[in-house]
Amino acid sequence: MKKIALLLLVCMATLAAPKAHAGLLISNKMGVKGGLTFYTANIKNAIPLLPKSNISYNTGFHVGIADRLTLLKLLYVQPELLYNRTSYDLKLDNGTTRVHTDLVNFPVAVGLHLLGFRVYAGPVVNILSNSGFSGSAFKKVTTTYPAIGYQGGVGFSILWVDVDFKINGGGAPTQTFINNDNSTSRVDLAKYNLMLSVGVMF
Repeated sequence: MKKIALLLLVCMATLAAPKAHAGLLISNKMGVKGGLTFYTANIKNAIPLLPKSNISYNTGFHVGIADRLTLLKLLYVQPELLYNRTSYDLKLDNGTTRVHTDLVNFPVAVGLHLLGFRVYAGPVVNILSNSGFSGSAFKKVTTTYPAIGYQGGVGFSILWVDVDFKINGGGAPTQTFINNDNSTSRVDLAKYNLMLSVGVMF
């Protein structure tokens, strides 16, 4: 939680900074965004003796805030702070268990405005906020994400509404399960996911 609070402070400082240098910027837009998160690869190293066909992803979602600083109507920098929830279902002998992961993403995109589109890429800071599951199939689950990932995408704007499609990657997150008999199992999640977002910028 301390890291999340620090990111919030950094984001607030970033949002405030353009006002002090408005004379150097062509435009500065702030807004909110949200959308769907899709996994694009199957779980690897699944819980021992559990067929991969017993594991299915669910469509996740994300919401957050964004700030876009544009120079010369061509180059822009856009930091964001996003909350992202994803989940998948495990079909076990005693029923189906849903495992969810809550993650704070802090992406910083550097992009270009080209022919009515925005093309961008940049780093993503990943901080896990929570992992959990339904039922009593396990005692505990923890998830370890790479500290730094990457993003790349394309988007377009209609008036003040943004539509974006991007990929996030940077290494496979690992989930560790503590079973009811105190043994442990591991799941390596997808190395990357796709995000479809709609935002409103002011």
